[in-house]
Amino acid sequence: MRKVVFSILLLMSLSANAQQRQISYVETSSSGSWYHVYDTNGKKITTLAQQSVGELIGWSAEIIVTKSGSWYKILDPQGKTLKTMSEQTLGTVISVSGNTFTSRSGNWISIYDKTGRKISSRPAN
Repeated sequence: MRKVVFSILLLMSLSANAQQRQISYVETSSSGSWYHVYDTNGKKITTLAQQSVGELIGWSAEIIVTKSGSWYKILDPQGKTLKTMSEQTLGTVISVSGNTFTSRSGNWISIYDKTGRKISSRPAN
């Protein structure tokens, strides 16, 4: 019984640790076809195919933003899509920081969280 409980706790700990990995940098392969995502220890978290996720727009320790056609994807450090949003809705993504990203649409600048919820907006002027 103790072995089973210990095993469950160990698996839960490993799972929680994997979810907490933060992105240190994203390297583009020489061919430009792959994005290699590394954590703060320099260990590779995942490799993403450019054909699948689109063009790399930016990243922070917590999210990656890519664009494919007129669609933006917000990805977690493991490459799982958290949200897909249209360029028509967002405008142009201009920066990524923490668990938020900033976009400009016309004369407005808006900040969104990683779930795609608008946090705030202000005039761009």
